[in-house]
Amino acid sequence: MPLKAVKDSYPKDMIKQLREEESEELLRNPSLKNPLNKKANYSKIVDSQSDKIIDLKQAVSGYFDGQIIKDLPEVGARILFADQNLRQQYYDLRHKIFTEVDEAYREKHPEDCYDWEDYDGSEIEDDRCGRVLVAIDNNENVVAGVRFLVSDWIKYTANEDPESGFTIRSFLKKVGLNHDARYAEIEDAVIAKPYRNHTVMKGIYSILIEESKKFNCEYALGIAIKVAARNDRIIFSNLGCKMDILTIYPWMKQKNHGYETRYPVVAYLKK
Repeated sequence: MPLKAVKDSYPKDMIKQLREEESEELLRNPSLKNPLNKKANYSKIVDSQSDKIIDLKQAVSGYFDGQIIKDLPEVGARILFADQNLRQQYYDLRHKIFTEVDEAYREKHPEDCYDWEDYDGSEIEDDRCGRVLVAIDNNENVVAGVRFLVSDWIKYTANEDPESGFTIRSFLKKVGLNHDARYAEIEDAVIAKPYRNHTVMKGIYSILIEESKKFNCEYALGIAIKVAARNDRIIFSNLGCKMDILTIYPWMKQKNHGYETRYPVVAYLKK
C-alpha cells in the first residue's frame, strides 16, 4: 500500500474535541495516581456522525500512521509512524540488528555473545500497546525505528518485573523523582549501518520529545547499556533536553547481549 497522508480522512472537529477533552482531564488529574484508569481513553471509537473509526492515540497525537512527519533529504530518509506493513519491516530490522555478532568481537569476548543469536525480534505486547516511529528510505524500506509507549497504555512493560521490585514507578520513587507522573518509554531503537549518524536519530527523537509533551509526560525514559545511553544523551542534549544516566541504579539483568548491565536513562520534559 503506497504511503499517503491520512490525516484528512478523520473528522477535524472530532480530533479537536478529543484533544481538548484530553487536556481538560489532565488539568483535573495531573498526577494520574492510577494510570490504568485512563486506559479506556486510548481505544478506538466510532464517530456517530461519520461512522469513521477514530484511534484516540493517533487523534491526540495529530500524527497518523502512514503520514510523513519529517523529511531528511540530506540522508535520503523520511520519518513517520508505521502502519502494519512498516511495523513488520521494523520488527525484521530489529531482529537482524540485535542478532548480529561481530566475529572479531566474538573472538575477544566470547562470554558476551553466547545468547545473541537467540534473540527474537518479533512483535511483543509492548509493540502492540505502543506506536512505532520509523525512518524509511526512498524505496519505502525501513532503515531505523523505535517504539514509543506512554505509561498508561500498558500495565507493565517488558523491562519491568514487579515480583522482583523492578518497575519504573518504584525506580522513580527510589531516586527521588515524581513516581506519580505520566512518562513515555522510548525503547528498542535500531538503525541500519548506512544510516548510523546523528541526523536520522536526532530527527526521530525530536518527534518523540514532541509526542511525549503532547501526552503531558513529565519524563521520557528507557533502559539501556552505557554506550547506547551515552549516545542518546548526546542527541537529547543537542535537542535542548537534559538527560541523566542513573548508574547508581543498575537494572535487573535480562537475557540480552551477554546479560550486559543496563541502566535507566531519564530525559526531563518539564523545566
